[in-house]
Amino acid sequence: MEFNSTIRGLGESIAGNSVANDLNSNRADQPAQSTTIRGIVLAGGPSYGDCELEQIMPRPMLPVATRPLICHILSWFGNDGVGRATVCANGNTALFSHHLRNGEGLNISIDYTEDLMPRGPAGCAHDAAKKGDEELFVVVEGGVVPQVDLGVLLDHHRTSGASMTMVVHGNEFSPDQRLEDEELLGIYVFSRKSLSYVSGHGFCDIKEGLISDLYKRGESVSVLPVPTDVAPRIKCLASYLTVNSWAVQKLSKYKGEFEGHVRHGDAWIHRSAQVDDSAKLIGPIWVGPGALIGQGAMIVGPVSVGAGCEVAANAVVTRSAIWDRGMVGDGAIVDDSIVSNGARANNHEVYRRTICKLNSKNRGGILGWFGNRRR
Repeated sequence: MEFNSTIRGLGESIAGNSVANDLNSNRADQPAQSTTIRGIVLAGGPSYGDCELEQIMPRPMLPVATRPLICHILSWFGNDGVGRATVCANGNTALFSHHLRNGEGLNISIDYTEDLMPRGPAGCAHDAAKKGDEELFVVVEGGVVPQVDLGVLLDHHRTSGASMTMVVHGNEFSPDQRLEDEELLGIYVFSRKSLSYVSGHGFCDIKEGLISDLYKRGESVSVLPVPTDVAPRIKCLASYLTVNSWAVQKLSKYKGEFEGHVRHGDAWIHRSAQVDDSAKLIGPIWVGPGALIGQGAMIVGPVSVGAGCEVAANAVVTRSAIWDRGMVGDGAIVDDSIVSNGARANNHEVYRRTICKLNSKNRGGILGWFGNRRR
């Protein structure tokens, strides 16, 4: 299979900071929403341990090109005709349901499951499948930005006749390879039958548990190999910055339009943002609503600047992410770093490969985005 046929452009799944009029919601070729396929997002995965990102907000809420990661996943479902999705958020269910509600503005209907005891990814998918009568389930882990063409993935699964299909990195797959040894991307298609083999109690992993069980039962498992940039995954600070930079660069090359944004060279700038005439914006940049770019400031992309941010006079920001309401002070230098929600990079100080954050845990970094989409 040609790789190009498996890749979907990031611009087709992002509608900027306002998705009420999603780029794809009015496409002439928009597929009818399917009642036989359910999307499942595994949003309650394990923590990073010592990674500071986990101390700020749950991984699926991390802003990728200023848009919460989980919204990239849900739009990927909705824009390809999957009408319903279940978010498995467990301990963070109240947080997700408060912001996502029933899928308003995301072209998909959302419900939630919460397991009192750890169930593992396969266990969570099994429990979510019980909420409807669909025959196929597309399951995505909450740290993945999916770029596989969903139609191609579903066609591959159906053609293979497999009970389960998983997406892996690689140029090709040999029958002599062990599926358990593949680099799984966290994107799967399950038949209802395959999930029925998962116990209704206890912990069950996909790679270490369900795949082996399917083998023993004589069920077939299919593999769709894709290039390494087709499903970037966030695991830590470095991978977050890599994924965010990748997303901003993809957006800078998009030939369409984003509601509320105007293109200036390789930069997309929201109409409500204010950029001083003396400021310099170089390379791929995404600037959100209400942002302020001060006199003599320099931004060298890939950089994302969230809603309500300020980059003050003579500040320099390179290869970084400024989350909603973040502040870069006068003459500060921020390189390969994050200024988290509501945090401030102090005047004339230098920040490299670090996270500038508030002292207390604050999960409001994505509130600017959700607030803007509901105006």
